[in-house]
Amino acid sequence: MNHTMLITGASGGMIGAAFYRQLFYLYQQKRLEDYRKADFRENISRDLLNPVTFSLAVNDLFIRWQKFKDNKYSYNKDRGYAFEKALNSNTANVLNNRLRDYVVPERESLIPMMVLTPSIVNDARKMYIAAQPVSYLTRYFDGDSLRRSASIEGVEFTRLFEEQDAMNLRFTSALRMSASFPYITPFVSLPTKPVIEVTDAGARDNFGLETSLKFMYVFRNWIDSNTSGVVILQIRDRKKNSPIEDEGFSSMLQTIGRPAGALYGNIFGIQNFNQDALLQYASRWFNGNLDVVEFELDHEYPDNISLSWHLTRKEKKKVLNALDKPDNHKALLRLIDLLKHNKP
Repeated sequence: MNHTMLITGASGGMIGAAFYRQLFYLYQQKRLEDYRKADFRENISRDLLNPVTFSLAVNDLFIRWQKFKDNKYSYNKDRGYAFEKALNSNTANVLNNRLRDYVVPERESLIPMMVLTPSIVNDARKMYIAAQPVSYLTRYFDGDSLRRSASIEGVEFTRLFEEQDAMNLRFTSALRMSASFPYITPFVSLPTKPVIEVTDAGARDNFGLETSLKFMYVFRNWIDSNTSGVVILQIRDRKKNSPIEDEGFSSMLQTIGRPAGALYGNIFGIQNFNQDALLQYASRWFNGNLDVVEFELDHEYPDNISLSWHLTRKEKKKVLNALDKPDNHKALLRLIDLLKHNKP
């Protein structure tokens, strides 16, 4: 963690990373003896699905008139409320903080900076949520020889909602906005006119690489002058290059739904190709050393691990055992070697 400057990503990965970061901070403050105990791993992987589905069945569909107060604000209880309540319960409330609570620890580099990027449903832009000002991430930069204006690619949450007490945002709400799986947790509606809705960050950038490379580009001269280079550590929930599966015989219903299903199923593959291209270009404009280390969760049909907020004991064991896979072991040794030769 002493080597880590920036954490980006999407979905449940950012919830796990945020929990680990918070435990590290409590350890630094001498409020925790050990931030790497197995108990914490078990806590973050507890069931989150049942409370959400119970809320859907009992509250969202029938009696959505219950409210709760958050300081001077009042909101409806829904699946999002149930999700955050269960997450705080599972993690002993250590993430029950406000966005403003991370301003000083990040600024003083006590903990890595974290940028959450839920996708805006209305126009496909990103919503950048961070404790630090990050307006420099919201647009592409004009080149000296390019005669056109760059698009506004994202919106900075704290700037857009400055008058709506943006820094008071619950951090668990920011995490949920970045991990809003369709149908499981609801789209998050924001106080704008027309209403902006946001959903899972993975729809735009499943591994946060675009955000990381933008950050590197803005601070490239400082990084080149003051560091020995950059290591991008990717923790992937699936293999980057998987073989094409033989689906065998398809029913008429499967054939009808295949075009849409294939497009959705390949969205992360498309992101991989685009991001590989961005990395290749980055190696041209970045003057320092640039290394990418990847850990992959190697699971293939029919032994897939479900994309769910409820993992079985067997599935959790598969995740842990993935660290012992030869490719991941090799990646770990490479990471150790890079850190050993590049002290912070």
